[in-house]
Amino acid sequence: MTRVILTGTPGVGKTTVAKLLASRLKYKYVSLNDEIFKRKAYKEYDKERESYVINIKQLEKICEQLPKNKVIIEGHLAHYCKGDIIIVLRCAPVKLKQRMRKKGFNAKKIDENLQAEILDVILQETYELWEEGYYEEVYEIDTTDKKPERIVTIILKILNDKEYAKNYLPGRIDWTNELLEKGL
Repeated sequence: MTRVILTGTPGVGKTTVAKLLASRLKYKYVSLNDEIFKRKAYKEYDKERESYVINIKQLEKICEQLPKNKVIIEGHLAHYCKGDIIIVLRCAPVKLKQRMRKKGFNAKKIDENLQAEILDVILQETYELWEEGYYEEVYEIDTTDKKPERIVTIILKILNDKEYAKNYLPGRIDWTNELLEKGL
């Protein structure tokens, strides 16, 4: 594996895991969000949502220009970058809400991102891009109660053991029961 993509809803642990993984593999680490801002690949700033509206065509051009070998690319839009393997990090909505509050997200942004997580938006987009040939392999990992070091260990095993990797094929994470239990 030479180009590993980590994506997921904001707050799932992408940045921390990506930096640790890059260090362990001695790969280059790339924050796609940093590249987007450095290259001004956004259309406008949405004050209500407190976020930038990204120009997807520019984003795809940035992805094409990033290193192809021995690199970890992370970001909530990183699934738009082609790679050998992509891992979608997930987090239970109740825990994710706590993480986003701690990061200072406003209520509207929290609601939007929670809905995206509950509805598997990033996983669905990733799956569609996989069908178009963006990556060879797609996996998802629940980060809810795992420390970043544990997630890195799981990813390393996924990279090296195809039988083990089958435990992380997409479609195994479903937040429905948790939401029903919490009365949400």
